[in-house]
Amino acid sequence: MTMQKLEERIAHGERMLEVLNEVVVEQEKRLQKLEIQNLQIIEEIRRLRNIFREPFLPENEKPPHY
Repeated sequence: MTMQKLEERIAHGERMLEVLNEVVVEQEKRLQKLEIQNLQIIEEIRRLRNIFREPFLPENEKPPHY
């Protein structure tokens, strides 16, 4: 294999590494956003569970026009 071919392969490998690194960085950003959304959804589910666990008392309900 010639020196030029080796240099081309190295250059190609370096470019591929850069592209893969960019992909990993973007995936990490997306993962962080999804983790935040997941935590928000979990909190909303907990809130709703608490609402539905409370006994229904008509006297505590607001009339529809409020």
